[in-house]
Amino acid sequence: MSNETFQNALTKGYEKFTILAKNYYDLIEYCMNLRDDLTVVFITHIENFGTDIDPEYRLWTTGKMLTNAINLDGLFSYIIYSERYVSDTDDEVKYRFKTRTDGNDTCRSVSGCFEDKYIEPDMKYVIDTINKFENGEE
Repeated sequence: MSNETFQNALTKGYEKFTILAKNYYDLIEYCMNLRDDLTVVFITHIENFGTDIDPEYRLWTTGKMLTNAINLDGLFSYIIYSERYVSDTDDEVKYRFKTRTDGNDTCRSVSGCFEDKYIEPDMKYVIDTINKFENGEE
């Protein structure tokens, strides 16, 4: 898409959301077809589409069009959430990765890949663990 086309689309209201959704999806689809020796990591926010009392989390998208048209979370075998929590031992704020759901989110990994539900927030460890699992090394 040329810059001029993009600028014109931004002035046409609803059409800009169509373009944003299509480009977002096209990016994911493009990455899915890259060489097998490449690792692509998408980093995104999550959104609560439930309530404060009964939260339900999913990947945040660029708008309702993409959310309603495509199950974005369903395109991924691994969705690792990062969490901030207060440690029980020293009341310090700490961070961790969550590898599987607790029932109110789309966090997931292939069964057997990660032994623990919570792991240290280390992307190299996550990528190495997934690669070993997918290649039958674990």
